[in-house]
Amino acid sequence: MIQQVSYQILKGLIKAQQEYIKWSGGAFLSAFGPEHLATAYSFDFLKKIKPTPKYLVPEMLMETLRDDSGYDGYKTGRLYGNCDIAVYMKNQPTYVIELKRNSKINELTKDIDRITKLLKNKNCSIKAGFIGFIIESSKQINKKVDLQKILKDKINNILEDRKDQLNKKFKDFKINVSDSYYDLKTIDKESNKLWGWSAIVLTITT
Repeated sequence: MIQQVSYQILKGLIKAQQEYIKWSGGAFLSAFGPEHLATAYSFDFLKKIKPTPKYLVPEMLMETLRDDSGYDGYKTGRLYGNCDIAVYMKNQPTYVIELKRNSKINELTKDIDRITKLLKNKNCSIKAGFIGFIIESSKQINKKVDLQKILKDKINNILEDRKDQLNKKFKDFKINVSDSYYDLKTIDKESNKLWGWSAIVLTITT
């Protein structure tokens, strides 16, 4: 089930990026686009999970999610506000999803912190958390460069580069790149650059 959820989030991110590139004439969602576009498309794909979720709640109030999940721990920091999507497989929330435009470590850490607080509470019904985001890279076309390899390396290193920082704070949890995708088709002819981007989903579990 966790893999299913991750895959549908990935499809939503890909669709959001592709549509935004088309609408904007080449601008990338990760640089300029509205973050909620990724939420809207991921929400649509998440309806295809089997068994079908009982509820999918966008912009879920954390106060409501805490109450519905049975969470009875401290209510501080990121446990207030909203999460991008809550997935209810039955009468309680099962998965929490956060969607970002980029992979800034400060933003990722805040969301991982929120998810792990829920996961470590014994009475909370949340089984896993997901963070989806997009990265990009560009290189001059006239230089010999393997942009596909650059993007693959970025994906492989997305956690490795942050390993010490993440392990220090979240050593009791499993944080993995569960799905990734890359596209190198967009060429900026005016600046003689080849652009590429990747959609990535992190899975956080105990």
